[in-house]
Amino acid sequence: MSGIAAAGPPPLKHISVGIIGCGSRGFNLIDDFLRLPGCDITAICDVDELHHRDRPWGTGNKFGKIPAQEKVDQFYQHSLQRRTSRNVAAYADYRELLERADTDAVVIATPDHWHALCTLESLERGKDCLLYTSDAADE
Repeated sequence: MSGIAAAGPPPLKHISVGIIGCGSRGFNLIDDFLRLPGCDITAICDVDELHHRDRPWGTGNKFGKIPAQEKVDQFYQHSLQRRTSRNVAAYADYRELLERADTDAVVIATPDHWHALCTLESLERGKDCLLYTSDAADE
């Protein structure tokens, strides 16, 4: 046996993820996570129920809480991957999503100025986090 002790619990075979921010970047990440075996999206969050990014209202792709919830629910209705029959939960306040005991990790796809707060509160609640942030400029 090796003299190196494990740093923590063993990796999970299944992970439950919440998505915070359902704009265009959030939708791309939803697509990515829906394709991962052993991954289940349990909840989504966006302050807007519906919006059309950079387009006149009613044109272009739909983003926001309602379209994201519909996208995830529709995927799981037609997939054998989902382990439960319940629909994905939808929130307008990310702190409510963070209170879920059945969500192991969160993906933070909010506008950049929300990243720090969402990340710190997620970590304080024991959630693993994935976020992308823009490179900083010194100009």
